[in-house]
Amino acid sequence: MKTKDLENILTKNEGNDLDSLLDKIDERDFVSYLNGLIRASALSNAKIISLSNIERTYYYQILNGTRTPGKDKVIALALVLKLDLEKTNRLLKLSKNASLYPKIKRDAVIMYCLGNKYDVYKTNLYLLDHGYEVLK
Repeated sequence: MKTKDLENILTKNEGNDLDSLLDKIDERDFVSYLNGLIRASALSNAKIISLSNIERTYYYQILNGTRTPGKDKVIALALVLKLDLEKTNRLLKLSKNASLYPKIKRDAVIMYCLGNKYDVYKTNLYLLDHGYEVLK
């Protein structure tokens, strides 16, 4: 169920009881959500590591939940996995990072790159071309 649909049902109280609505909410944590996205992508871990420029040990620490990545690492993973903005922002929120916000120019560049399915390398070129720090 999409977030907006759930918001509408919850705020308009359309005759549904709360318990049945709560059962529909997907409460996956960051690690399980990321692992699900990786499985759906059919990319190998080695390929994701290579394309994301994330150090191998750090990547596996992210996957097993011993490290929580910063915003740039999550964005790099989103770019490699070719996620849309909605899934990227969900991944960011689950990792306790701020969502991408279009009125922040660096975020706007990243959003543009996500929308055009650019890879990390091309996204970093766009960030540099516009005077912003590359993804770290």
